[in-house]
Amino acid sequence: MKYNDGIGKIKYGEIQFFFPFTLNTTMSYEEIQQKIGDSLIALKKDNIEEIENALGNALNDICNKVERLSQEQELNIKVTELQNTKESSYKIESKDTYINLSEVNNPHKSGILMELKHRELEALKQRTSFLEKENNIFQNIYGRKFLEEHKRIVLLPFKITLCNEMVVWAQVILYLFANKMIILKIELPLLNVDITPFLKNQIDLFVTKIENNWLDGASTSCKRISEIPEMYLKTIGEETKSDVIKYNLDFRHIVLADFEGMPKYMNNLSNQLQEELYRIICAPVPERKNISCLKEAKEYIEANSFGKQDIRYIVKTTGGCLSFIDCGCINEYKLAFLKKTGYEVQDEWDYYYVCNSIVRELQINSELALIVVMLKKINASADFYQKESYLRDLYEIRNNYNWNKIFISGLQEGCYGSVSEQIEFFQKHMQYYLMPDLMQEKQVAINNLIEKKVQNEKERLQNGLALSGLFFSIIFGLPAICETFVIIRKIMYFVRGDIPYITIENISVITWMVVVVIIGRKLYKKK
Repeated sequence: MKYNDGIGKIKYGEIQFFFPFTLNTTMSYEEIQQKIGDSLIALKKDNIEEIENALGNALNDICNKVERLSQEQELNIKVTELQNTKESSYKIESKDTYINLSEVNNPHKSGILMELKHRELEALKQRTSFLEKENNIFQNIYGRKFLEEHKRIVLLPFKITLCNEMVVWAQVILYLFANKMIILKIELPLLNVDITPFLKNQIDLFVTKIENNWLDGASTSCKRISEIPEMYLKTIGEETKSDVIKYNLDFRHIVLADFEGMPKYMNNLSNQLQEELYRIICAPVPERKNISCLKEAKEYIEANSFGKQDIRYIVKTTGGCLSFIDCGCINEYKLAFLKKTGYEVQDEWDYYYVCNSIVRELQINSELALIVVMLKKINASADFYQKESYLRDLYEIRNNYNWNKIFISGLQEGCYGSVSEQIEFFQKHMQYYLMPDLMQEKQVAINNLIEKKVQNEKERLQNGLALSGLFFSIIFGLPAICETFVIIRKIMYFVRGDIPYITIENISVITWMVVVVIIGRKLYKKK
């Protein structure tokens, strides 16, 4: 086979879509967790049993057909697993079912072992088993704090038909954090596809059909990958009776576990491979005839790459990541598979297991760094324009922002030094996603607004006190004016007679009214 100098065909990969959001609710973290965990979209034991029931029925049907067609009287068909014949609303299609035959020959018994495998069930079981392992790995490399401060809820997966007619599960996981920030993650496997949709930045071209076998009517509402999150977010909003606040901060991690042009060594990438990696991570990059972007590609990859000898992460400055490995890394995983099972990779199931293990390691190694970046972006994107410009609202925004900073910092406590290094690198190189300068300007603006509001509040308080004292003096000032005129009249004893119709009471009222008019005009002009 001719070696491809570029990526060529992606033999096994995965796109991990992240959709950050929050809920406008007064419910606690525990209440939200329970509501979503009990909702229709949460993957429960009953859903797994439905698939197993369907697979058990398919197994019995196949065994019965083999037994009827066989002319051997001594042939004994025995179902040793999934002897379940319960009815299931989930249907297993024969095109997704495979039979492995192997010879059994030992002193106790001999015969042919027929093993029925189904692509959907195998994929679902693999992902579920990896999820259980991830919790232990997370605690080891990220620390107990990260594990305790968030809950991962597995949601119902979508059945996806790729552009090459291969069927995969799009696994869905919800990350719920104790500060009530939420990240919806969708994992789309890619099997034997080319890179054209990546280069065009049209991910929907990877997919020809999207099915939801769990909720009635939902399958027809999702025709594109970009529409899948809406179904989940809508249901979450309905189940929690909350408004879902979306920030349009979609994030994408592209994982290439195996491809035709995989480099032999990570430090020796071909020119074509570098250019294609650049076109994928920065897609869409305009193509011009006879004009190469190799120089830009090399500079970008050199400046924005993180990783060790056999693993490389290329960071997207506007938010995103692409990770891949070299031939040495995949050979190590195949060797580990041999040590674990006692035999080499033999069929596509073994191969998928190895590649899925690679994807999971690339994911786990970068998960905390990606999550920290997204949580910081959520915190920076709080939309205070929807709030009324009362001082308490501005205080609430600033307090929430500061508390979230403390929370996000706490998630990073106890992690490996290499993880901290990766977090720092990702934050630094995703500057156009985090936009720290704009965030700083926003905080300065909020602080200025708060200072202005506080100053205005103080001035209003001072003016209020002054006016209160003034009105108090005015209201109770008439007797004082009258007493003043009485004293003056007594001092002027040499005036023996009063002016007709002018009494001390009359002149006191007139003087009081003149003072009120003068003060009123002064206050009106000042206003």
